[in-house]
Amino acid sequence: MYSTQSNDNPPHRYTHSLTGIPPKALASQYFITNKSSWGLIEQFYLEPLRAMTGHNAFICLTACFPLYEKYLRKSLPLGEEGHFSKGQPVFKSMGKHWGISADQAFEFWQHWRNGLQHRAMPNSGDNYRTCLKRDKHRALTVDKDGHLTLDPWLFRDKIITLLEESKKIWKDSDFPLLEERVLK
Repeated sequence: MYSTQSNDNPPHRYTHSLTGIPPKALASQYFITNKSSWGLIEQFYLEPLRAMTGHNAFICLTACFPLYEKYLRKSLPLGEEGHFSKGQPVFKSMGKHWGISADQAFEFWQHWRNGLQHRAMPNSGDNYRTCLKRDKHRALTVDKDGHLTLDPWLFRDKIITLLEESKKIWKDSDFPLLEERVLK
């Protein structure tokens, strides 16, 4: 159980709620909110992501990559077991999203997504240079020397746009969203 801030209440007021299926002893104390899947995605992911700024960049990116992967797995003919290994068509699609080549998309995925998801920091390497920097024009840029610059806020905005354009991907029988319940 946890407390979520209610949008209807001032910032200091919280509504006691839980997500999932409560134990039988608690079930009668809660009612299901019946929010739509998309309403829950907005509440659980998109609203908090939109509120992030400044030094929240690493947390923001750490949340964005699994959402982007979900989008890619459900929007492309990858299947749930689709692999993200070098030469796979997914990187051509990613390159189109970000205006970079498929090879650059692969390197970006290997260093940023895999680094953040497995080590909480982007992977580094002798031949790979990257930085976070506000760009205001492009989420990802790669210069002539292969140095990748990532604007985390434009990256987040693009991920949110892709998700908003693909709301149907959340109707997923393999990984359904949990129900939200609030105290009666």
